[in-house]
Amino acid sequence: MWTTRAYDCGMPQRRSTRAEDVFLVRIWCDDDRPNHAPWRASVTHVTTSERHYFTDYGDLCEFLERCRRKLPG
Repeated sequence: MWTTRAYDCGMPQRRSTRAEDVFLVRIWCDDDRPNHAPWRASVTHVTTSERHYFTDYGDLCEFLERCRRKLPG
């Protein structure tokens, strides 16, 4: 049986008290030749499904840093 619950895998279950948010980050290349095609990225906020697209790694990092600064604590 497949499960995603941590305690079913023998891992201790913890309740986090820290501020956190969950994002899905996808990075891909538009071409089969990675040295010749631009890389792309998207960031999806898991809770709201809000999605942002990036073509520049620095912009991606800046966006994630801004999100991190919004967290309480």
